[in-house]
Amino acid sequence: SRDQAYAFIKRAGEDMIGKMMNDQDRKIQDIGRRLMEMAKPGEPFREGKAVVLKYIEELKSEDHAVWRNGFWHLKNIGPWSVRFLMPALADQQQDRYRSRVMLLFTEMGIDCSLAVVEALDSKNPFVRQNAAICLGNIKDERAIAALRRVSEDANEPAEVKKFANEALLKIIRGKDSAQWKKA
Repeated sequence: SRDQAYAFIKRAGEDMIGKMMNDQDRKIQDIGRRLMEMAKPGEPFREGKAVVLKYIEELKSEDHAVWRNGFWHLKNIGPWSVRFLMPALADQQQDRYRSRVMLLFTEMGIDCSLAVVEALDSKNPFVRQNAAICLGNIKDERAIAALRRVSEDANEPAEVKKFANEALLKIIRGKDSAQWKKA
């Protein structure tokens, strides 16, 4: 589909597709050109905030097919949708929705990890706890310093420290503590 072609180009990088289009092999050139043709602008998820919010509403649905569709589209939109999903980390009322957002962040991986690291600076301990859980699942080493800061903070609630420590263990599994980045 056009959505898949666009998502592939964004993940692989436009320069990679450009190299394909300039390759010596005619078949590779054709594949590159076809991918660019398939992913022409005007796709629904590139139309802005309204479309992202529509997919976020789908993510809240009780219907499995509906929420998975929203999940898939948000994952392919990638980092741009993260800012609209962040408030879910603070939502203590909708557990299922919050869990889906956390799973979505995990599947987005390093594409969203820096935004989740910023959530560790939130004033809300529930947000910091959920951010630590997400970062442990993502396992991005860039989060080590921020997680150490949270786990070493004497004023941090015990529950948040617990999840920050668990996240650190997931990320640095097999590494000597001397190799950890300083908080």
